[in-house]
Amino acid sequence: MNLPFDILDHIFGFLITHPGSLVACSEAHPVFSRMVEKYQYYCLTIDLESTGGHLTKLLSCLKTLFLSAWVSSGGDDDANLYCALPAITRLIKTASSIQSVALRFHFHVSDISSLGQLDWSLLAQLQPICPRVELHVSCDAMSRSVSHDRVLVALAGSEVLMDLVNRDVVVLKPKSVRRTL
Repeated sequence: MNLPFDILDHIFGFLITHPGSLVACSEAHPVFSRMVEKYQYYCLTIDLESTGGHLTKLLSCLKTLFLSAWVSSGGDDDANLYCALPAITRLIKTASSIQSVALRFHFHVSDISSLGQLDWSLLAQLQPICPRVELHVSCDAMSRSVSHDRVLVALAGSEVLMDLVNRDVVVLKPKSVRRTL
């Protein structure tokens, strides 16, 4: 094998959308197997209600975790809003080797002020696992996109979250999400 690892890694990156090819590459050579693994597990859909041993094993190999969650609430659905963050932090705690976490939340809520009422203290529990959590938040209320400024004002309603930001435990990065129908 004469190609440098960074070139091979770049080539494998093109195969993200071809899982069968990634499997074939991983079986071709033991070195390829380790290199291809991050692309094989690039995008996973996880049911937070049924996390099992196989998921814990997979998470124990990761150094960086990018996690996206679409959280919808309103009316009888408010439980979703308050259950998402605890379920996600439980999942992250099972990943012993993670050094960096980026969480992307898009909230669909009837009242934007509910963002400030979430239990953001759960993010502080991740500090022994990873020194800093990058938090991207976007929101729509009543099927309309909410501006960055309004998201920040709503999040500023949480003293706990603002304390985590001030202590540099959480880096807050609101991000707008545009949906097309």
